[in-house]
Amino acid sequence: MAQVTLRQTSNAFLFRLIAARSKALVPMGTRSTRALAAMVLRDPFCECAECTHAYDPMFDTALTVFQKSCYCHLNWKIDSACSSAHLIETMAKANHGASIGALAVSEEGRIQGIVTKRDIMHHIAVLGRDPRTTPIREICTWGREKLVSVHPKKAIHDVTKKFIEHNTRHLFVEAPDGSDDQEFSGLVSIRDCLKFTR
Repeated sequence: MAQVTLRQTSNAFLFRLIAARSKALVPMGTRSTRALAAMVLRDPFCECAECTHAYDPMFDTALTVFQKSCYCHLNWKIDSACSSAHLIETMAKANHGASIGALAVSEEGRIQGIVTKRDIMHHIAVLGRDPRTTPIREICTWGREKLVSVHPKKAIHDVTKKFIEHNTRHLFVEAPDGSDDQEFSGLVSIRDCLKFTR
């Protein structure tokens, strides 16, 4: 999909985007359409001190969401042979600087499952099991066929639809087209998507 510039986008459509994202009402006659759009839709991830880069979340994809998420900056995989105690410790350390709710579970270098905070709560805390002796494989969603994934080039609204259709909070990002490696290339949460559509 070719990226549409502000000049090519209609004023009416811009104001709809602005109304959806702006937290304060701005009088229509106080600013030009382009200036107001640049103010509200500027890229929140740009490191420029005076950011003027126009940003439109409808151009984000599953891959760009992953690249902007906390998962991109940490090891989002854990070995299935590890104990649940190690899982809890790993998640606690990761959450010190970010907010994560799940990790991919790998076996022999290949992702085979996913484990979430809810798994820890339901299978460890509620049942009173000892996390030091309970392997991750016994509490996680196990099996490649049970994992929900999305193509890396899927638009963010398609990614959001998949979250709803499968009633899940996390999706795996598939390997890019033409890649010999069929391993997943990332993990995204519904919270990551909401950051770009709010």
